[in-house]
Amino acid sequence: MRCNIPGMCWASSVLSSVTQMMRPLMLRSVLLVILPGLCVAGQAWAADDCRHEILSHQLETVLEDFTERYFLGSVLMIDMPELDRLSITAGFVDRERTVPMAVTRGFQIGSQTKMFTAAAILLLARDGRLKLSDPVTDYFDEVPGDRSATIANLLTHSSGFGDGIEMLDVPEPAPSMHFEFEDLQLLSRIQGKQFDAGQQFQYNNFGFDLLGEIVAKLTGKPIGAFIRERILTPLGMQDTYVGSFESWPVDNMARGYEFDKATTSALETTGPRDLSWASSAGDMVSTPADMLRWMDALVNPDNATGLSLVDFTAEHIEAGSSRLFEEYGFGLMHSSFSGLPVWGHGGFIHGYISFSGIHEESGLRFSIMTSLRGEADEDFGEIFDRLIEVVSLSIHLYTATAQFCGGSS
Repeated sequence: MRCNIPGMCWASSVLSSVTQMMRPLMLRSVLLVILPGLCVAGQAWAADDCRHEILSHQLETVLEDFTERYFLGSVLMIDMPELDRLSITAGFVDRERTVPMAVTRGFQIGSQTKMFTAAAILLLARDGRLKLSDPVTDYFDEVPGDRSATIANLLTHSSGFGDGIEMLDVPEPAPSMHFEFEDLQLLSRIQGKQFDAGQQFQYNNFGFDLLGEIVAKLTGKPIGAFIRERILTPLGMQDTYVGSFESWPVDNMARGYEFDKATTSALETTGPRDLSWASSAGDMVSTPADMLRWMDALVNPDNATGLSLVDFTAEHIEAGSSRLFEEYGFGLMHSSFSGLPVWGHGGFIHGYISFSGIHEESGLRFSIMTSLRGEADEDFGEIFDRLIEVVSLSIHLYTATAQFCGGSS
């Protein structure tokens, strides 16, 4: 590991040691001890260079450490006001560890797909093709729950509908058969009503499948085609694909693996793979760079879609006992990463875990994507906690280096 600033190696070893036992709330105090020495040594540099070098070096150390212990491969990409984009990789593309990870690799992004499904609905609402207050029964004769549930209830996971997709999602084995919407609908009808619409939050993948079908009914085309036409192409997201609608470049993918209980071995889940079961709740493939295009668009109201963060957060519901987020808007989570509020969305699908988001106070946007090894003892909750720690450290470092390197945040 390179050391371009005097004292950096010492600080890195301290930070690495602390990281092994720290929890997010300790991050700030650790940084306040380490950073003064680093930035005094870097006073001859421009403040931006000092900040970028510290961020790069420290995050490389932490990401490599976490990847070695928890992931197969990782990519962290950050856009920051005033500083150049930061891109960090760790680990490998394949389980044989023959190909080092690269920032250009694609990942299945799972539930990050919900941001794009929500965007499609919001675009149709802006076009006057629907209202968020429309009852879902305006579009479907039968629903797996309260007939008063609205499109807004689907967007905020407050419909109370049955969610049969639960039996297909992690940690259950990846489905291998093709699913039509009617198959997913049947599974959810069997599960049936969970509660009265609008009464509480309960994460519901089938609700977003319904939203995808509403888009298809109104436009006469699959939601994947609408997302391509109205979102991906205008924003230049050329490396993002709707997996149940389009083919994607499998050779450029980071390989993902899940543990197969039947064979007690790692099963590759990369593809080509039928993602119809995930549908418009989780079937997309992307790269960190493309997801940053999306995050950057959300903080820029003049972007090519005309949608911005305010459209997705106009309404939100408390998420109750969820450990990953505190509130949920229209397809966006409001999370607290070691006390730092972040709007964005996580993605958890067989072989992959990811998160893309925005820290509004600092203006920092990030996308972190990881592939999994498919080991029997993988603790998915702990793995997600490590992702949160990397993001928390990124935000804390960005703001703290402004003070010690003489920049602004």
